[in-house]
Amino acid sequence: MNIHNARSDAISTARQLMDHAPLFLDTETTGIDNNAEIVEIAIVDYQGEVVYDSLVKPVHVIPPDAIKVHGITNEDVLNAPSWPETWPHVRSILENHLVGMYNSEYDIRLMQQSCKINNLPWEDVFESFCVMKLFAQFAGEWNEYRQSFRWFSLEKAAIRCDITLPTLHRAAADTSLTRSVFLCIGESTPTLF
Repeated sequence: MNIHNARSDAISTARQLMDHAPLFLDTETTGIDNNAEIVEIAIVDYQGEVVYDSLVKPVHVIPPDAIKVHGITNEDVLNAPSWPETWPHVRSILENHLVGMYNSEYDIRLMQQSCKINNLPWEDVFESFCVMKLFAQFAGEWNEYRQSFRWFSLEKAAIRCDITLPTLHRAAADTSLTRSVFLCIGESTPTLF
């Protein structure tokens, strides 16, 4: 595995994606299982402006373990819009855009699950890319066991990029941090960390 080439390829990919001025998205959820739902969602544009940020009232209660992670309580979402009220706004913002997410598979799965739980059709109206996987390639630490680049948490990626950390595990803050990590990759030179 040529780490220098992997890093150069990650930078090149990020620069190509930058040409599309992507949006960035993050969610906070009731958990990670197949019944989990979104309780907060945020979208930040390429310039760093928050274009959408909302709590979401889930169908089921937020379990204590999830509350420990993001601090969003059932009382916080009591008067928040439901996913059927939220999704049309989110979908219209994302439509025909390129969207970056830190662990995109997770956020997309949770949007799909939230639609399914609320009997809404899932429409794939945007293209996405995973900033987590792009950063893994950029960092270039090979995991022999998994035969892939080592994944980093968003917090550890930000630290490696020398980015000041906001309050983590709230959607708008994590979305802005994802954007910053992405820009770090695209604005880097191919020299090693």
